[in-house]
Amino acid sequence: MPDQLAERLKKYKRIQDMERQKWGKVHRDMGMVFAREDGSFIDPGTLRDKYYGILGEKKIDRRTFHALRHTFATRALEAGVAIKVVSNILGHAGVQITLDTYSHVLPEFQSTEMNQIASYIVG
Repeated sequence: MPDQLAERLKKYKRIQDMERQKWGKVHRDMGMVFAREDGSFIDPGTLRDKYYGILGEKKIDRRTFHALRHTFATRALEAGVAIKVVSNILGHAGVQITLDTYSHVLPEFQSTEMNQIASYIVG
């Protein structure tokens, strides 16, 4: 996990702790990272509306949550993250699922990789 994300999550945890104290015994601590102020589940529609609102504010075309996942995986592979690591992060049952889904990204890197190997061998 990137350090910036860990710091953000710690800050968010402190906010949650304050909300928990404010709500007292009524708070429903369900052990979730993202929850409503009272600790209960966030309605998926509410989350989707908030997400689309942020996209609108930033003047970004609407994309689904799944598109975020796909973009992450594609960019990770482009950045040279090992396919096994990307597969684990995505929670795929096996690397083959990741290979089948993101095979369109890999051919672009084959020539780059081959050139790196050639440079190493030839010097």
